[in-house]
Amino acid sequence: MPPRVDASHTSEQFGALFANPLLDRLEPLTRVNLGATFGQNDWEAHVFVTNLTDETYVSGRSGDNLFYGAPRQYGVRITRSF
Repeated sequence: MPPRVDASHTSEQFGALFANPLLDRLEPLTRVNLGATFGQNDWEAHVFVTNLTDETYVSGRSGDNLFYGAPRQYGVRITRSF
């Protein structure tokens, strides 16, 4: 299976229902993820990286509370079919 690259872009938005333009604005964000799957016989390994650039970003807010998005994460998922 070929490697997979996906990117998403979110433009500027507000992080609260009743938005205050000075306080509740969230910055634009572009995220890139990578993944590849390798298989042999009944085994398969999927390696992945999310948030490749390790972008620190605010994904939401409530008053003075900021909620941050996930940092770079990577891993391997191994499966066997039988």
